[in-house]
Amino acid sequence: MNLKKITACLFVLLGAMLVVQAASAKIYVPQTNDANECKRKQLNNRDCGNWYSLEKVRTHSQNHKSGVYNNKQNWYTVGSKPQPRKIVLNGVKFDVNKATIKAESYSILQRNIAELKSNPKVKIQIVGHTDADGSDDANQTLSEARALSVLNFFVQHGVGNSRMTSFGKGETQPISSNTTTDGKAKNRRIEIHMN
Repeated sequence: MNLKKITACLFVLLGAMLVVQAASAKIYVPQTNDANECKRKQLNNRDCGNWYSLEKVRTHSQNHKSGVYNNKQNWYTVGSKPQPRKIVLNGVKFDVNKATIKAESYSILQRNIAELKSNPKVKIQIVGHTDADGSDDANQTLSEARALSVLNFFVQHGVGNSRMTSFGKGETQPISSNTTTDGKAKNRRIEIHMN
């Protein structure tokens, strides 16, 4: 064999090795996007993710439109749907058995308006809850009316109506006992769910 043929064979062999190596390249996919959680797991000798073939990750990213791949570090951040955020409006009070918001509650509602306005793309659900006094039907109706009153308050103060909905849960989701005065007060509440 002459030198040219040997050189050509070496280039072909080297090229084939590079193709095989590229096809079998692996990248690390963390199980969480929380860097601090990853550090805690690593300190406790627990794995924070898995190694996957580059092709598999690229395919997943294209199919699911999620995740960011960093070519320099072989690191893939998995995209995830943000979890809804819930705010319990403690201290919002209404007239007894009515949906009229008491004036003393206005400041509590106004404190949340700035945050709602600063996130104009966020969808807002306003959910009313009651204690267990009275009939199920009456409590359901009351919880719906109170949630609607809060929605109207927000609209009057500049929060877009098109991204808000309101509904009531009646007495079906207590967070405390309905046998004590304090427990009943906690169960009578308004929640804001932000998606």
